[in-house]
This record gives sequence, C-alpha cells and structure tokens, in this order.
Amino acid sequence: MLLTITDYLEVDAEQLLAIYQESIETASRGKAYRPFYPPMFLAALSHILQGGGKLMVWEEAGIWRSALLLRPAGDRLFYIDSLETHPAYRGHGCAASLLQAVILALRQTGPFTLEDCVEKDNAPSLLAHEKAGFVRYAEVGYEPFTEKEKPQSCGMRYVYPGPDSHSTTHS
Repeated sequence: MLLTITDYLEVDAEQLLAIYQESIETASRGKAYRPFYPPMFLAALSHILQGGGKLMVWEEAGIWRSALLLRPAGDRLFYIDSLETHPAYRGHGCAASLLQAVILALRQTGPFTLEDCVEKDNAPSLLAHEKAGFVRYAEVGYEPFTEKEKPQSCGMRYVYPGPDSHSTTHS
C-alpha cells in the first residue's frame, strides 16, 4: 500500500531509518559513502517536506519496505530522490511496486514527468525503474537540487502526457 507523507510528524522514524541506514551500511559495491547520521537525515527530510516534497512509502503488513522522496522540480516535473528498499525485502519487487503506485497516484492529478538519477551499476534499481515504465534519457545523470552532473549515474524519465493523449511513449 502506498503511503504519502507530507507532515514530518507523521514519519515513523524507526522504520524509515531502518530502510536508509541499513542500505548504506550494507552497500557492497565498494563505494565510499559519507557517514550516516540519523539526526542529519531526519533534519534534511523535514526540510524537504516543508519545501513541498513528499515521502512516499511502500508498506505491506504494517512494515515500511521501500521509500523515496518525491520533490517538485518544475511545472509538473518531479524528481525522485533516495529510492531505497530495506535489505530484508530486496528482490521482492518493493521498489517497482512503489514506483508504480507513485505513478498511479500522480496520474490522478494530470500530466506529469518523473525523473531520477540511477547509478549505472545498480541493476536492481534500473530494472525497477524499467518495470515501472521509465526509460533512460541521458547517459549522465543530473541532480537538479545540487545542479551537478553525476557521471556514475544515468538519467531515467517517465512521462505521462495526460488522459486524453493516445501516446504510449514514456520518453
């Protein structure tokens, strides 16, 4: 089930931190991650929510299994930030289910575009995005809030032109 959280007071910090903290600590791709500080993460989340962002969570049986931040980045343009799945639920389709549920929720509001930067070597995330209908639109990712290119990432995009369009392209 999709949970949409816009108020920081509605955040289950324990479940959310379990998703993100374990993801960073168990990263096995040999990359150096900056230290994980839960208070800093939660403060950043509060700031994003106050700025119009939304925490989107895939929940099953009361357990938060996957989460992402949905941030407005322009007129009907939304950027996906920090898509993560709790390590215990990876490989079960939770990220794809979350992405698909976010798309269905946004379709109720009219045309939109979703963008995300996905690490090129993160095959599970690339597959989850593709299952949800995203296509690769850039070989170098771009993060609009830091205004930086991310050479290790590619740009993924999903476009919903609206209910009156007969297009099936998600470019």
